[in-house]
Amino acid sequence: MDYTIHTAAMVSYRKKHGITQSDVAHAMLISQPAVARLEQRLSNGADVTLSVLERYAAAVGLAIEWTLNPLKPRYGIFRNAQDAVAFAVHSSACEGLETPQSDIENLKRVARGEISGQELIDQYIAEALAKKDRARA
Repeated sequence: MDYTIHTAAMVSYRKKHGITQSDVAHAMLISQPAVARLEQRLSNGADVTLSVLERYAAAVGLAIEWTLNPLKPRYGIFRNAQDAVAFAVHSSACEGLETPQSDIENLKRVARGEISGQELIDQYIAEALAKKDRARA
């Protein structure tokens, strides 16, 4: 989400509704030049505290609604599936091996957080044991 668009929209809202910087200053209990500096920061996407954003929004007649959502857990050391796959393919190539497509898909699943690294290891162990049992039979 581009917060610059949203914070600059508050300044546009103020202007569209005929609210002056002096009106905002009065509501926020600050000076008009301080409002001008704040609006410059809002328009440029500079860091502004949440409390200042909420005070400014209230001064121009807006309410900010915050939504907190849990982050999807990340597994492993890679930023994304592409990095994990590139590493696996490179490592295999260095050993003179080719990475099976199923391994690439499993790495993508781990990188996307669909399964944990431990679940993938458990899956590989189960597959190896099943293969060993078939070889014995």
